[in-house]
Amino acid sequence: MRIDKTFFKVMLLVGLSIFGQKLGIANEHHQGHHSGQEQKEAVKNRGVLGLDVVSSGENIDLLLAEEEGSEIRLIHMRTKDGGESFEKNRIEFKGISVFTPRRGFEPRIVSKGDVIVALWTKPGTSSWGDGPLQGARSKDGGKTWKEIKSPADDYTTNGHGFVGLTLDKDKVIHAIWLDSRDGSQGLRYSKSSDFGKTWKKNKTIQAKTCECCWSALYQLPDGSMNALYRGKDPRDMRLSSSS
Repeated sequence: MRIDKTFFKVMLLVGLSIFGQKLGIANEHHQGHHSGQEQKEAVKNRGVLGLDVVSSGENIDLLLAEEEGSEIRLIHMRTKDGGESFEKNRIEFKGISVFTPRRGFEPRIVSKGDVIVALWTKPGTSSWGDGPLQGARSKDGGKTWKEIKSPADDYTTNGHGFVGLTLDKDKVIHAIWLDSRDGSQGLRYSKSSDFGKTWKKNKTIQAKTCECCWSALYQLPDGSMNALYRGKDPRDMRLSSSS
């Protein structure tokens, strides 16, 4: 029996969210109902802290950010049969580092055939401890990974995060994120035509935004690229579109 991919993705996200909450994803509000020792164990073993899922052809790719002790590791999983089986590999290379994710601040992934690109935030020097963007590319369906250049061209170690990532019909990767290079948090944009090997000069979509809310990036059927994010004044959702 064939499984509709959209339905599968929705059910996969719902299932992982429920499972993740049992492991402790964004469950801090409930910790007051447990003993001190139980709280320590819950924090120590929070498991999956973030996830992203995309589909391309017969492939469905899942990116997990898992906490293991004091380490955050990135796990890539791929299914080619609608979820009946998964190939699982850890994203590893020299110098990899992952800032602790939370909902809205997850690592992101795009894929086309055997080429997969992931993007996330490293630890850094912001007041919250987050830093620059870091990325990786696989050319063999997720079996091996190599670091790619960051799309941000301000080269600071302050917080860069709340990433939106998408791949258009012409195999161009588009990325948006928040950073405060101009003294206030703003929404930045770049794109890559070679799967993250090089990135175009950054553009500012919105100079002042909310400091800590997620953003999303999608291409509509008419070919336009659309960024959804939270503004500054008023603090409400906004949509920016480019044809």
